[in-house]
Amino acid sequence: MITFKNISKSYQGKLALNQINLAIDSHELFVLVGPSGSGKTTLLKMINRLNTPTVGRIEVDGQDISQVKDINDLRHQIGYVLQSGALFPNLTVAQNIAVTLNAQALSKAEQDDRIRQMLMRVSLDPDVFMNRLPKELSGGEAQRVGIVRALIFNPKIILMDESFSALDPLSRKQLQNLLIDLHQEFQMTIVFVTHDMQEALHLATRLAVLKDGQIQQVGRPDQIQKYPANQFVADFFDDYQAKVPLVKDVLAAGLGQPSQQSASPIALQATIYELAQALQQAPEVVIGNRSLTMADLGTYLAQQAED
Repeated sequence: MITFKNISKSYQGKLALNQINLAIDSHELFVLVGPSGSGKTTLLKMINRLNTPTVGRIEVDGQDISQVKDINDLRHQIGYVLQSGALFPNLTVAQNIAVTLNAQALSKAEQDDRIRQMLMRVSLDPDVFMNRLPKELSGGEAQRVGIVRALIFNPKIILMDESFSALDPLSRKQLQNLLIDLHQEFQMTIVFVTHDMQEALHLATRLAVLKDGQIQQVGRPDQIQKYPANQFVADFFDDYQAKVPLVKDVLAAGLGQPSQQSASPIALQATIYELAQALQQAPEVVIGNRSLTMADLGTYLAQQAED
């Protein structure tokens, strides 16, 4: 369990965090969500002492982490995934991952075997990717490598700071689903920071909504959707609903082909993320009398980017 007790943080007399009390249970996928400047990343970085509170203390499994004498002992238990993987540009994929294994007494063969297994787990062929440099990877591939690097030494906690924000919507959705699968498989505690309410609602077992350095609400996604604690939380959720394109928007853009097949069980009001997930399971999705493919969705996203 990670516990924040009366945490405040000041920078030049200005409060970035104000009296934070929060408990994150072991094995949760816990999301910190809120607008830019709300204090999410400041709070996250305190877990591995990249940042320290002005007031209060943080405990991991009952231990005050400020009392850990060797900070490396603390950080060896905590994986960290930044935006775009944050890979060393002069190292290969295998070398980037091995950086976090060097503290363990493993032979080169044992390291390579573990790296190969984990790359396969995130759908990267080790024969193809182990010797590539970061510049030869797509954004989604680089982020998968970053996830492997964080997982490779079996940490009990993973910290993720806006880890998918730089990716296109389809890659982002794929990695969100991968993260959910990995969390269920490895049962580590994940603390994930995002400003995207859709991402928070999709990933979180529980989440905390922050604003101006204060927690507005903590709860399960369904609880927060149904019972927002205040107008800020309600508006933050409403803003997300308004911004996410729907299947009907893709059809309204003139995309898709006429189809005589039976309609798929997906509604016009479904989001494009739900459409993308359906298209991962089938080559086309039929809505009404039109069929949509992944190519149609890609065209729609390209049009939105131009706009």
